[in-house]
Amino acid sequence: MSPGIMQPDPSGGLTVPVLVYTVPLPLVTGDVVMTEPGNPTGGPDSDVVRFWNPTGINQTQIIFYSDFSPTDPPDAPADTGLPAQLFNPIIIPEIGPEGNNGAVYTPPAGGPGAFPGALIQYNIISDGRVPEPSTMALAGLGGLMLLALKRRS
Repeated sequence: MSPGIMQPDPSGGLTVPVLVYTVPLPLVTGDVVMTEPGNPTGGPDSDVVRFWNPTGINQTQIIFYSDFSPTDPPDAPADTGLPAQLFNPIIIPEIGPEGNNGAVYTPPAGGPGAFPGALIQYNIISDGRVPEPSTMALAGLGGLMLLALKRRS
């Protein structure tokens, strides 16, 4: 998967730049709407993860939207607001305390983010810090070096 970039919203959901990742798979278009903990079926909505592939080609954009308040300055790239219109939505609850919550989502057949013929599971981190890919690569390399050193002794 390519790194996420801030760019104009390819789905037209917002007029401000949004966080977009591109994956080389033809995933089903639609929205996963996450509600605040304790509100599994009704608002307030906290985040929307949009799988955007209106052409059905082997390239899907995953767009992240998150609510924000003027009194709470944006602390993450996805804090751009929520889109007014939803596509093929599925509502799931966030789990965990505020500041460290998210959700695990397994799309049903034909649901947003589904890949025909395969089972996919998404671990969506809503709040908290997510390590950058370069940080994860360095941590992995460090772990491999420690294993190699242990093997030598």
